[in-house]
Amino acid sequence: MDAVTGDLIWNTPTIQGEFNVAFLIREWRNGVNIGYVERDMQIDIVVTNDNPPVINALNDICVTAGTLISQNVTATDPDAGNIITLSATGSPLDTNFTPISPAVFPVVTDTNSVTGTFVWQTECVHVRKAPYQVLFKAQDNVNQINLVDLKRMNITVVAPAPQNLTATPVQNSIHLTWDQSVCFNAEGYRIYRRIGFFGYVPSLCQTGVPAFTGYTYLATVQGLANNTFVDDNNGAGLIPGNDYCYMVIAYFNDGAESYASNEACAKIVQSLPIMTNVSVTATDATNGTMYVAWSKPKEIDSIQTPGPFEYRLLRGQGFLPSAFTTVSTFSNLNDTTFNDVSLNTADNAWTYKVEFHNLTQGNTFKIGESLAASSVYLTTTPTDNAIQLSWQASVPWTNSATVVYRKNGGGIYAVLDTVSGNTFNDTGLKTILYSVIRLKQ
Repeated sequence: MDAVTGDLIWNTPTIQGEFNVAFLIREWRNGVNIGYVERDMQIDIVVTNDNPPVINALNDICVTAGTLISQNVTATDPDAGNIITLSATGSPLDTNFTPISPAVFPVVTDTNSVTGTFVWQTECVHVRKAPYQVLFKAQDNVNQINLVDLKRMNITVVAPAPQNLTATPVQNSIHLTWDQSVCFNAEGYRIYRRIGFFGYVPSLCQTGVPAFTGYTYLATVQGLANNTFVDDNNGAGLIPGNDYCYMVIAYFNDGAESYASNEACAKIVQSLPIMTNVSVTATDATNGTMYVAWSKPKEIDSIQTPGPFEYRLLRGQGFLPSAFTTVSTFSNLNDTTFNDVSLNTADNAWTYKVEFHNLTQGNTFKIGESLAASSVYLTTTPTDNAIQLSWQASVPWTNSATVVYRKNGGGIYAVLDTVSGNTFNDTGLKTILYSVIRLKQ
């Protein structure tokens, strides 16, 4: 017995007799057993020359809510002259279960072959995660015993996709808007994001946003009428130059999901400086040095910010500084590098960002600031004839690989390996000095 579909299969019984089977059906809600019911049935196994009627194969179907289903069902009897009665049961046909726009399948009777039409005007109220089951029954009229054939059809009703998703860049964030779902019973929306356009087109039964698209879950917006969202990377800001793409789905209280919306993409305009380098050039507890670089803004609104302009380079200790200190200022937009000195680069990392200011006389204000970027901080842990390396960095770019260097006997660093993660284990060593360089795309 299939516990999900309820199908009881007894493949070709060979012993005549009357057999009884009892079923126990338990009902669960949120992991709690809230009730049960027992039912039994009798199965009569007899010898007969009659052959049962046969219902033509039926395919499971998926439809978008609002679709009219009109499905012909045909049964034939291999024994000439037999009358066949074709009927159907199932929740779509039960007006108690489906009071709004129930399905219809009138009982039909004919000789040798019979065809009925299952008709169901689906609506948003029919959307649910589990498929509906319709069981068709063909029965002949032989006197001594009536033989039957049963065929089941599963119907999944899916909510239509949210329409007209748009993505608009606003400073370091992207504003999303889409049309409210046409299904009033939707609970809200789920938003997914990836870097770069994928070109996803859902198949007929493919709901939600599948993982193979490379899209990852970003956020949930509750409420049918809440059809906007601002992606600012949880307040940290999005990275200029990346092509951020989004899809939105509607979700329902039973876990059902709509088809995915269109893909909408946008890039953050580079109207602010972008950090490009934060590198330790000398490691020392008091005389450490850092090389810092950034790229200048590519698009400046000359009406709102006519200039002149000023960079202000700020520095904070560690990966998530509680406070920043101004290190230097720059009045030339092409001056985008700085060597920071007299630092403790041996015991901690340093994080930098650049503020961009408009200095128009009588209208001085901060236009904005870059995303912060830290230096790479390497730690080593000795083990049995080995050194375990691990390193951290908090940067607004994507590091594609890490190159690990080891100092050889001549005091020169040489490439040891290139890895994709943030750890490396070097074996067979005694006393070794290391350095790492992050590669970014």
